[in-house]
Amino acid sequence: MLKHILKWPVVGTFFVFLVIGAAVPFFAYWQTEQLAAENAVVEASREKEVNALTYQQPIITLAAEEMPIMGTLTASRTIALLIDNSWNNTISSTLIFALKSNHAHATFFIAGRWAGEHPDICRLIAGEGNELGVLGNQYEQYDKQPLELIKNDIAKSAGQIKGVSGVQPVLFSAGNGVINPIVVKTVAGMGYRMVTGKVDANNHISANPDMIIGRLLQSAGPGSIVVFHVREGTSNLASTIDTFLKRMEQQNYQVVSVSELLSRYGEKGVVRKPLQ
Repeated sequence: MLKHILKWPVVGTFFVFLVIGAAVPFFAYWQTEQLAAENAVVEASREKEVNALTYQQPIITLAAEEMPIMGTLTASRTIALLIDNSWNNTISSTLIFALKSNHAHATFFIAGRWAGEHPDICRLIAGEGNELGVLGNQYEQYDKQPLELIKNDIAKSAGQIKGVSGVQPVLFSAGNGVINPIVVKTVAGMGYRMVTGKVDANNHISANPDMIIGRLLQSAGPGSIVVFHVREGTSNLASTIDTFLKRMEQQNYQVVSVSELLSRYGEKGVVRKPLQ
């Protein structure tokens, strides 16, 4: 059939162009697909190499005393208050004075860089008998960070906090609460005690004071570490904590910093969070 078509020049030429016209898009598509496949292989290989170098976690065995702290074993009506300040949020002096007026203390976990930019409020926190803890230097999640970056970030943060407050922090809390065994082991090896808390106000999720306080009164008990969050949209935090402290006082509870709770009742037993 092809011989008969090519006997006629016009028809033959048309046929050749028709074949070429159909083939060009096909080969262009095939080349695009091949290139995409090759790029995918290269990208997968590169990602595998990065994971092997950066994210690979060795098998870590943790001692019981290295596990994150949630509270203490005690029958005494005492709880600790942990206030977690994420990046770029403001801790108001009103909050600090609410603690003072209720004869309570808290542990404020802050980022080192934040401390460097807000030295006055850090000094006020410490000056009123509250505690400052390390939250990392830039509120980073450590679970997929190289070991040296974790160490440097924690050390830099602690240095910033000590520099503005004059007090060396001894407690650490992970940004966003994301941890793994290597982070826990690293923190313990640097001499810090990791704290997660036991009862979370979740005030950054629901800002309704009545719901928050009602939930806390049901959940908090002797030896608990209660966690509040300073976040965007938590402008009523000071008044919520003030009301919570008054309700705890009505139930004959004393509210102290995390280190104070551990100092008083740690020998009786520490409640720790198992890693999943």
